[in-house]
Amino acid sequence: MKKFPPVKLIATIALVSLSLSSCEKLFNKSPEVNDQTFSVAENSPNGTVVGQIVAEDKSGQELFYYIVDGNEEDIFAVNEKTGDISVNNSALLDYESYESISFTAEVKDEFGKWDECKITVNLEDVKPTTDHLLSYYKFNDNGNDETGYSNATVTNGQYITDLTFNSGKVLYLNGSAYADLNTGFDYSNRSISIWFNVSEISSEMNVIIASDYQNYEYGLSSMAVQSVAGTEKLVFNLSNNPVYTAISKNEWHNAVMVLDNTSYTYYLDGEVKGYGPITSYITSNLGYQNTVIGISRNFDRNVYGMLAEARFYTKALTAEEV
Repeated sequence: MKKFPPVKLIATIALVSLSLSSCEKLFNKSPEVNDQTFSVAENSPNGTVVGQIVAEDKSGQELFYYIVDGNEEDIFAVNEKTGDISVNNSALLDYESYESISFTAEVKDEFGKWDECKITVNLEDVKPTTDHLLSYYKFNDNGNDETGYSNATVTNGQYITDLTFNSGKVLYLNGSAYADLNTGFDYSNRSISIWFNVSEISSEMNVIIASDYQNYEYGLSSMAVQSVAGTEKLVFNLSNNPVYTAISKNEWHNAVMVLDNTSYTYYLDGEVKGYGPITSYITSNLGYQNTVIGISRNFDRNVYGMLAEARFYTKALTAEEV
């Protein structure tokens, strides 16, 4: 029996395979995707899934998903393989800045054929709770307490325009400025929320807020920024339970400390960064009786940067309220 040379068989198989591939590509249809709308609560934590881009490919090809226009500030991200849209920059997911955000998404098949659509994400306005709100400082041209409980005295501070907040202005601290709230903050159940944007961070702790006095019954409350081994950190501390977490300079962050009588929880930009038991209410021996912002209780270690929207509650906020 006559045998065909193996090389010709291989060549024939390759030619047939190439022909089938070319044919498949020739008759492959482009994927189809329509404009879609989703919604998400403002300030949702990074990683929150907003929705999934729905597309159809009648040729049965695997699809890939991309953002090709809009979304310049990377507020959202799209999973290339699943089409899931997720929050990527929670700090900018602010209803007062954007009621809706739109971008263009592209859906592409294995052969490079594509279709695109407009994705619109509507932001849901989340009103901060007023339940047990003791003091609220907007720092919009003054140190007024919106609740009327205790106005702050602002020293050397300036008020500058920043459209991040609907009030339009924030308190600028140049390293010598601070706010004295003219009252203490001594509650076994308490929560402190503040927005900050620091421009300089050193190896020394620079204090964002301090509430500590030797005669206080329920311990100290403080937040500070510090450079640790070259990494910029926010330092939470309730009754000597410090937790360090990474932050970025020249970006707005929201920090919340919650004390629930016998436990603490720390949040940064809506994400839990630390929690644990409170074994005793620790205070210093050299505290200052008033709560201060932008400076330590010894009136040193000032903050460089901007502060806004400081809220003090006489309750432990829930995760949903944070």
